Amino acid sequence: MVMCSHARWMVRIALASAIGVLLALPGSAPSAAAPGAPNQGHSGSQGQPGDQGQSVNQEQPGDQEFLAFMPAAYRPAKPPPADEGMMYGGENVPAQGDPAAPLTIWMFSDYMCPYCAKLARQTVPGLRANYVAKGKARMAFVDFNIPDHGEISLVSHEAAHCAREQGRYFDMHDEIFQYQDDLYYNTYPRYDPDTCRTALTQHAVNIGLDGDLMRSCLDSEKYRPMISRLFGIARSIDGIYGTPTMVIESALGKRNLVGFYSYLEMEEILDRELARLGATPAPQLSGRASR
Repeated sequence: MVMCSHARWMVRIALASAIGVLLALPGSAPSAAAPGAPNQGHSGSQGQPGDQGQSVNQEQPGDQEFLAFMPAAYRPAKPPPADEGMMYGGENVPAQGDPAAPLTIWMFSDYMCPYCAKLARQTVPGLRANYVAKGKARMAFVDFNIPDHGEISLVSHEAAHCAREQGRYFDMHDEIFQYQDDLYYNTYPRYDPDTCRTALTQHAVNIGLDGDLMRSCLDSEKYRPMISRLFGIARSIDGIYGTPTMVIESALGKRNLVGFYSYLEMEEILDRELARLGATPAPQLSGRASR
């Protein structure tokens, strides 16, 4: 049957509405994912291909309009930037973004640092969406495990690297920071590393990781030497002394940002740097990012 574009579009709307109704019926929807001051930071005490015909997977005219009427929860999600990894002081650290991006944002954090959690929850999502996903910046995470925070902080850094073995470093990174209070300050004994390993393993399962692999990895403690080395490397290369710290690097050099910065502040800083590089028009600055 031949249909004009308008009619085909209307049929798609009707189909989308019907799908929405069916999905709303009891037992139809998929289960939801389980949950999981000057400086404002923490200082360390030690400083398949298609054939020639029409493929069933080939996008058809009107597909975007069809998706626009699909209930949001059932639209295909855009995958996050992959962890490509970057070298930092001889160590491979997790990173997201285009290697050819004009800016690199080095994030130095400790999983027990409250302002690091605030940065991860409030600022990092915008940076990923508007700078990393758009090829303007690459973002790397460098462990800066402050010794005074004890072993459970170290266990959390290990858990993120164990998740990286399953290809989910940044999902675990986000999970740990999202539930930082439950992990360290409210629910669990603050200085009981084994209890923390059990809790972190459950959080790994909550985001779809293999819990047995996670626990086995945590018990091996194989990432401790690297995490310890990164602490000293960060102090030596970039003069990092507290968390959170971000280092913005470009062809023009580096700039250290110590403490919590809001997304709007980071937007101004990054746009200004891109303008200096000739990568984007100069923004109208409001002075928020003058510090």
